[in-house]
Amino acid sequence: MLSQDRDLKTETEGDMEVVTEKSPGKDEISDMEFANKIVKHTKSNAIILAKDKQLLASGVGQTSRVDALKQAIMKAGSFGFGLKGSVMASDAFFPFADVLK
Repeated sequence: MLSQDRDLKTETEGDMEVVTEKSPGKDEISDMEFANKIVKHTKSNAIILAKDKQLLASGVGQTSRVDALKQAIMKAGSFGFGLKGSVMASDAFFPFADVLK
């Protein structure tokens, strides 16, 4: 039997650790918290792109997060949303840093 506890926690600024050379500003942190709330309740292998507390696009249900990211970028473009200054949330990690470049 496989059992899993219900995930009742959504990450906030206090749970985040900056691991990049550039630190996020207050608006970016707020957008990250917003995006994390959305991605938590989205289908597996989810990617959320957000800015100014607005969902720009999501990529969901793909066999890989790389494909989900490509889907989200394509969706944002089809709606005319620019992604400069946006944040990304994922329901898991990317195995290689070059995926995000």
